[in-house]
Amino acid sequence: MNENEILEMGVVLKKKYEEIEIKEKHFIRENNELKKHLISVYGFSRILDVIMDNNIEIPLEMNTMIEILREYMSNVCEDFLILTQ
Repeated sequence: MNENEILEMGVVLKKKYEEIEIKEKHFIRENNELKKHLISVYGFSRILDVIMDNNIEIPLEMNTMIEILREYMSNVCEDFLILTQ
């Protein structure tokens, strides 16, 4: 292997590294946006849960579904958002 081949390999590897860095930054931004959306859904489900607790006119089935959604989103936020930061 001569010096030119080594330099050429270095240039190729640098280009590949830069491409990977760009993709990684994109995935990080995308991941952060997804986390924001999940936290918003969790907050909304908590609000619905509180509203359901204070309103006796809501059907029991609806109240149960909201409680299940809130519990599920609580677990998702704890497992994937809070613990991974």
